[in-house]
Amino acid sequence: MIFQVEIDRPSELRFSPAQYPSAAPVIKIYAGASGALSVTATLVAEKADRAVSAIIDRYTLEVTAGEDDLVGQTGDMMGRWFLRAHGLAQLPVNVRGFDAALNRAYLADPLPETAVGALTAAGTLSTGVWTTEVAAGALGAAVNRAAYYKVEYSIDPDYAGATDKGTQVFFHSQAGRVRVVKTRFETGLHHSELVSMIPQLSTVRPPNRDTFQSVIDGIDMISLVESYLPASAGWADQTIGEQWKGAHAWTVVAHLARLNLVPGVDAGDAQGMADDEFRRQAARIHWIDLDDDQAVDAAEVNYSADSRVGLTLSSGASTGADYTSGARYEPLLNDDFDR
Repeated sequence: MIFQVEIDRPSELRFSPAQYPSAAPVIKIYAGASGALSVTATLVAEKADRAVSAIIDRYTLEVTAGEDDLVGQTGDMMGRWFLRAHGLAQLPVNVRGFDAALNRAYLADPLPETAVGALTAAGTLSTGVWTTEVAAGALGAAVNRAAYYKVEYSIDPDYAGATDKGTQVFFHSQAGRVRVVKTRFETGLHHSELVSMIPQLSTVRPPNRDTFQSVIDGIDMISLVESYLPASAGWADQTIGEQWKGAHAWTVVAHLARLNLVPGVDAGDAQGMADDEFRRQAARIHWIDLDDDQAVDAAEVNYSADSRVGLTLSSGASTGADYTSGARYEPLLNDDFDR
């Protein structure tokens, strides 16, 4: 997803690697002139380690006493951890909740069948997310939609620094898009609104998840909106995000329908409704800040879409010449063998 940085407000970047890094990842943001390096920062673990003393069953971990202060570190959005234990390597897990009385953590997805009782020593729940805050103005005072970031990190399968080929450290780099903008683009769609708009969703949930919020946030609405904006228009963040909320909802429904998660909804019909809503909103944009000055100029209000395809006089003349000059094949309508 595109990392949006507002010029006059701090922005938090959350990095979620596929495997547990052996050291804190380092991020480099290239937002200077001609893509020059602007910021280098070491990411910070979002959550502190939690000791695991036993695996009760495939969904339940026993954590050490005193692990009752985990407010805000569970659920679909914040509950991503890694379970690190000898004999189990490093497993990504999602913690749905904690039982402070029993000192137990409940997982959204099951552990491998061989995991139960497999601990030969105390394991660890370690953060699955690393963060950093980009200060207001750190990437300049001008709009820049051509920036990018690179996160560098390494993984050690046995987290012991072994040098043999099977468990030596592996090095990774992940790059992503960065936009420095006046206002972040967000439609504001959330789970409750989605269920209200599409009542069929009230009876279903994504497997082992509490809400549809992670699905909602996983849709790349910026790229989708920009694919529907007229050629003379600019970027998604120049429009009002709320205007695209209905299109966002139907895009989510179409995605879920393709996975057979929504009863009674055809994926093609849902995608068609999403497409209709995108086109309807793009045909008459409430306000578009074409010059990025955050001022409502007269020409930017109630903006009408123009055609992406045009036929100029010169191109029309050359096309006609191609037909009459023999440059293009002309079928003979009175020749039965010319079909």
